[in-house]
Amino acid sequence: YAPHAGVDELRQAVAGYLSRSRGVSCNAEQVIIVQGTQEAIDLSVRLLVNRGDLCVVEEPHYRGFRRCLLAAGAAIYGVEADGQGLQTSRMRHIRGARLACVTPSHQFPAGGILPLQRRLELLDWAQHHRTMILEDDYDGEFRYRQRPMPSLQSLDTHGTVIYVGTSSKIFFPALRIAWMVVPAALREPLLTLKAMADIWPSTLEQLAFAQLINDGHLERHIHKVRRLLAGKRTALLTAVREHLGNRVSAVGSDAGIHVLLRLHTLQPQQVPELINRCAAQHTGIYAAAPFYLQPPAAAELILGYSGLTEAQIRSGIKRLAVEVAALS
Repeated sequence: YAPHAGVDELRQAVAGYLSRSRGVSCNAEQVIIVQGTQEAIDLSVRLLVNRGDLCVVEEPHYRGFRRCLLAAGAAIYGVEADGQGLQTSRMRHIRGARLACVTPSHQFPAGGILPLQRRLELLDWAQHHRTMILEDDYDGEFRYRQRPMPSLQSLDTHGTVIYVGTSSKIFFPALRIAWMVVPAALREPLLTLKAMADIWPSTLEQLAFAQLINDGHLERHIHKVRRLLAGKRTALLTAVREHLGNRVSAVGSDAGIHVLLRLHTLQPQQVPELINRCAAQHTGIYAAAPFYLQPPAAAELILGYSGLTEAQIRSGIKRLAVEVAALS
């Protein structure tokens, strides 16, 4: 039987990797291995949030945050995100929040990268109001124009940040290994909650992942994948400009593995029909509307590109453009 927090070898390896790649300041004792980001969110919400507590999410936001907060009976407040992520200036009047759930490295799904000044403002607000921050760093390894920005956790000097990372975007979702870096005071309560539902991820996979990190293969793999993704990103943006032109705007393309596409010639209520028409042409697109608390003012799509070839990306955008033109 392995420790509830995960095998020692992996926790030590993850602590070293996060220090090198994301600037995370931690020791192995602060690392808890979980089966995916969603488990980390669920554990954090179950520990910290009581019925009626005020909690903050980005608008738009990852639905996994919302589902766990609703299950806990939280009162959810959405703070609008713009091209640079969460608008921290709009948080000054928010008092009494128990938890803020954020994606600062690549805002999901709108794609903004939270600049340093906003990161400091968010941490100052959280410290002043005694609010915990859940930092979901789901694809922070992938930046294309600048070096990856250090994590929010690396700037935290008061133990207000729970950091979450995952192998799902680095490798594939079937590898159910993710990690939490938690303030020391929360470690034992979180492990007690974890043991009630899930003792630990597969020990063999943990040991293999630890060896992958310790032998240097993980960081070489990420470097290689980043180059491949940069090519796919370029193919996507080039095809969007060529086939859709000024009828759309591609948002949040400087990082991650998806792009938010705003359609200037369609209304939000036309998006379901567009999705159906594209599906009939064997082209998969996703609506952004489900990631909002309130209906968005614009027609928006989420385009993921990591699992496609450059040729598939170009042909998919070409088919999308035909269907957009037919509905415009």
